[in-house]
Amino acid sequence: VRQLSKTSGMVSEAMGRLSSGKRVNTAADDAAGLAIISNLDRQITGTQQAIRNSNEGISLVEVMDSALEEVNSLYQRARQLAVYSANE
Repeated sequence: VRQLSKTSGMVSEAMGRLSSGKRVNTAADDAAGLAIISNLDRQITGTQQAIRNSNEGISLVEVMDSALEEVNSLYQRARQLAVYSANE
């Protein structure tokens, strides 16, 4: 009976792993593995935030570039008008 109970527990544990798709579901499965997984999860989260920050920075630079192009265009037009006025 004890062996049957032990086997049943092992089957339940295996089914839990299969259904979750994870090798480590709890610290009891593999405490060191869980610590490594937790560390990697934190690193992934940090990297994802860095990517979002970089994308926001790129967007800001693109907006600034567009604004500078507009300022340059206005400057060129003012210069043309000044040259035109000087020649009149």
